[in-house]
Amino acid sequence: MREALYFHLQEQDALARLRGESLLQSPELPAKARDIYNQLVHLTLHEPSFLALRQALEAQGGIYLDSGAFSDVYLVDGVVCKLTRTDRGYPHFVRLAMEHADNPHYPRIYLHRTIDVAKGFHLTLMEPLVSIKSTRSEDLFNAQWSLSQMLFGYKKPDSATIREIRQVVAQVRALRDAKSLGLDTQTANIMYRPADGRLVVTDPYVG
Repeated sequence: MREALYFHLQEQDALARLRGESLLQSPELPAKARDIYNQLVHLTLHEPSFLALRQALEAQGGIYLDSGAFSDVYLVDGVVCKLTRTDRGYPHFVRLAMEHADNPHYPRIYLHRTIDVAKGFHLTLMEPLVSIKSTRSEDLFNAQWSLSQMLFGYKKPDSATIREIRQVVAQVRALRDAKSLGLDTQTANIMYRPADGRLVVTDPYVG
């Protein structure tokens, strides 16, 4: 069964490339995330639209989590499925996070697919994270605020800042300059991973 799903996934990826779409996937792509993606592609093969994917997620028992200015977020079988539209900065951040997957302050992204190049429509499968607000932790709130100030350039990392945080700040700001992106000043784009107690930068760009 797994082999059949794998070859079906490869076939759909080939069709995606023919349509001018792009696909990034982690070498550590969990079987569960791969199967969710496979079902989504199968259900929306003839209509890969934002609405069709939302309906497909709901058909799979997806739990609606949140919406942002450019995205809708669902949870399916422990995997976060994020639908993003008209956000030029997000695919650049996804690539950055996947290139530096060894840094725990980036989200663990399993798969990212650009579905409609012209409209900037994307599907991302990633790990679930927790909002800092929901933890009600003053320490985490202060850490979130401090990291946001570094990302936005209001505060410089110092020798007391851990190396991985310094790397994220430098990489996010360098990519912003290279791609002429804006930085999203919402602290909510810094979340929390309970499994290891790390802050995670999730979506720092606008425009």
